[in-house]
Amino acid sequence: MRMSALDRTKLRTLLIVVVFSTIGSAIFGVLIGEASADSSNISSILIGAYNGCLISLLIASFEIFSGDMGALFWLKRAPFLLNVVVRSVYYLAVFTLVVKSSFAVVGVEPVGWGWRDANFLTTITVLFANSIMFNVIARIDQMLGPGVLAKFLTGHYYRPREEERIFMFLDLVGSTALAEHIGHLASHRLLNEFIRDLSEPILVSRGEIHDYVGDEVIVTWKPELGLHQGRCIRCFIDICEAIDARSDTYQLKYGVIPQFRAALHIGPVVAGEMGVVKQAIKFLGDTVNTTAKIETACKKLGEPLLVSVDLVDRLGHPDEFAFEDIGLVSLRGKTEPLRLFRLNS
Repeated sequence: MRMSALDRTKLRTLLIVVVFSTIGSAIFGVLIGEASADSSNISSILIGAYNGCLISLLIASFEIFSGDMGALFWLKRAPFLLNVVVRSVYYLAVFTLVVKSSFAVVGVEPVGWGWRDANFLTTITVLFANSIMFNVIARIDQMLGPGVLAKFLTGHYYRPREEERIFMFLDLVGSTALAEHIGHLASHRLLNEFIRDLSEPILVSRGEIHDYVGDEVIVTWKPELGLHQGRCIRCFIDICEAIDARSDTYQLKYGVIPQFRAALHIGPVVAGEMGVVKQAIKFLGDTVNTTAKIETACKKLGEPLLVSVDLVDRLGHPDEFAFEDIGLVSLRGKTEPLRLFRLNS
């Protein structure tokens, strides 16, 4: 069975985390053993490597693959406080059991590391406190969007700056009729589930979810990330595959399979922090407005995806994608028509 790009990325991330954690913990073991060549130093290295490998494997696997596990699917949508508590308790259990089991595996229990000894209790307490802090920060970063918290903390967009960006406006088709058919509460659940399913393909493509506007998702890439190997185009294809893979689930739960359309465009924008009581990083300019108008053209022309000539020219025409020129299209509010392309499957 062929592994998807998303699964390959997850496994690659897991491997990198485990390898670096194992090496780092082994080096820490060297420091603990005072870099001597005696057996106690070897034991410290083995204990460090064992702890680093197993702890990182269990925690990274939990974080990376928990969304794919039916029993843990609820955790992704759990309230903030419950999410932090469950993850932190899991971390505590992993820290405690792995550290204690490492002594049995290596066959050496360092002095002062018994269940009630200060070294063990202090280490576990510090690890647990750090796990709580990590989970709080991680959940805040998740709510704001990956990397947004760091931009706020560093003041990256404190002063508005001009930069080039790729945008994708992705819109759920027929959301009003859908709400009337299945009810507003069920419609909201479907939309939330739809967004959850498209989030991972967006992250794999190195994209950023900039905003949700009603039933529309606004995604953006830095050009060097989105253009590389056509990631911004591949993202749309991966979203299609992700929704198709869960089509039976949608049909069973809601009686419908989500249909969507998207527009892709590239150009300059002004980016900066906006607001006082509620702050956000916003992208403003003609590029954003044009992408929205291209998405409107998708509806008029009955196309699932339209890509501007500006973006197609910058992609370098990778062999993986076949674009068809549909000619100059007049966009509402624009004085000059824009050449658009459809993606042939």
